[in-house]
Amino acid sequence: MMMARAVHEGGKGLAISVNLTDEMVRSAAGRSRTLAQQLQDRISRLLKRRLGYRPDFFIVLERGPREAPHFHGVIDLPNDKATLEKVKSALMALGGTKLDVTTLKRKVNIQSLYTPARWGEYPFKHQATSKHNLGTTQLLTATNSLRKRGEAAFNAAKRANKTSGS
Repeated sequence: MMMARAVHEGGKGLAISVNLTDEMVRSAAGRSRTLAQQLQDRISRLLKRRLGYRPDFFIVLERGPREAPHFHGVIDLPNDKATLEKVKSALMALGGTKLDVTTLKRKVNIQSLYTPARWGEYPFKHQATSKHNLGTTQLLTATNSLRKRGEAAFNAAKRANKTSGS
């Protein structure tokens, strides 16, 4: 949640949801890096190719009951048309084109990060089920600099809470 807040406090932020295929999940099995780490690497490369640099972001994998595999996340970018087109193009290129027509149409959803607290918590609604269904213990991954920004925001909130006497 604090990583989403750190992005939002900078006046930017894109909330993303991306559908994956079972094939993508299966192909990650047995590799030295987790599915989350593999996706982070691919997203970083694709965003750099489209934008010219790697923005901060985090993603949380999810697969709840009767759901297809997908992830939610936040990217530290402005919400303007040119950026949205580049980000959508990058995320569509993740692979997994063997989706049915309806799912393919909603493979990528991007919107402005209006509610960072909600968006920071929302992806964890099926945490135990997702770990089981995806066969992984790591659902969250983030760029190192965003992890540090989230930790700093958490520590600042903790200090503010102590000084307010709560």
